[in-house]
Amino acid sequence: MSLSTAPSSADNDDDDAGDGDGDGDPAARRCVREPKTTLVPEDPMDVDARSPDSPLQEKLASRMGTYTMDDARAVLVSAFGGSHWSDGAVRRQMDEMNHFLLPDEIQMLAQIPFGSAKRSEVERKRAAEDALRRAELQRQNVRDAAISLAVKLRDERRVAERRWLDERCPDEQWLRYDHVSDINKPMLELVGSRSAIQLVALRLGGTDARTNAAWKWLCEDADLKEQLISDFVDAAPPERKASVRCELEEAFESTFESGGPLLRLFVQRIPTEELRYCHAWDAHIGREEWSAAFVAGRALMSVTGILVEEELVDGFEKIECPICIEEFVLTEDEFVALRSIHPCMHWMCNACKMVWVDEKKQAWCPVVDCKMPILFTRPFLHKPA
Repeated sequence: MSLSTAPSSADNDDDDAGDGDGDGDPAARRCVREPKTTLVPEDPMDVDARSPDSPLQEKLASRMGTYTMDDARAVLVSAFGGSHWSDGAVRRQMDEMNHFLLPDEIQMLAQIPFGSAKRSEVERKRAAEDALRRAELQRQNVRDAAISLAVKLRDERRVAERRWLDERCPDEQWLRYDHVSDINKPMLELVGSRSAIQLVALRLGGTDARTNAAWKWLCEDADLKEQLISDFVDAAPPERKASVRCELEEAFESTFESGGPLLRLFVQRIPTEELRYCHAWDAHIGREEWSAAFVAGRALMSVTGILVEEELVDGFEKIECPICIEEFVLTEDEFVALRSIHPCMHWMCNACKMVWVDEKKQAWCPVVDCKMPILFTRPFLHKPA
């Protein structure tokens, strides 16, 4: 930063007048003997140089404008790492930290004595250099404090994210139970799929370029996210509407771990290798309507449908009844009754179930190579809108 330190002719005249009169104004002598620590305005109209609206503060703000964004970004990179800190992300993070580097630095630089009418040029230059050194040291202290604050915030956010996920994921005891054989256990189901949550996880839980692009497209479309959230809120019971909105807004927030939304970390926790664990997740999500897990799971189902429709992820396989070989087609003008077969979770149409199970008393799944016993079937009713 360059400082204007050359004394004006008026300054020299005042100095000569003071030297010639040993009994001059005591206030004028104090200006020479006791260096001021407050800023003397350059502009006579600038009554309070520390006021945010003063011309000097505006000048300092303009000087610091480009530095503040870069320095804030450097603080966040030092604290969190990564390279995804856009200007918008920096502003949001600094707002959340409630720590603004620019006002601190302006306040700091406002202490620099730009000159006094009663000082010599050498004194003013030395005072300015000392003030700049102090300002640089204080700026480093501000930066260190910002990094410490950011690290603390990062750790708190990570704890909050893990808590959010743990509240929506089943525990080990739940995963070991055979839910799919329990006729009293409601489950999240998708027609034709042996596990609804497995199908979702296989399409949304990956880290490949295509899945990354699909999530990026979804998260960047604010209108689409708002519409999705509003649809859930409209369907929720009155006592849950406000909390459902908060939960879904949190679900789409970016995380420190991946930069993606919490909902993506949620789906990445779903094990896809073993079907029994997927069935436990289906039962966990479906066991209580409008629970936190239910909202997150149903949101994933909706997101999958949107991304499949946009052809951003793999579509759904064509599903046929294993007996009549009729394809399951769910239209808007036709009532369809289908049946899930437990515990294998294959599907058949209701008409074939009546023949296969009720009339022929067959006790085995009709799907080739399955041959698992039929404990019970559960109806899935598709009603026209």
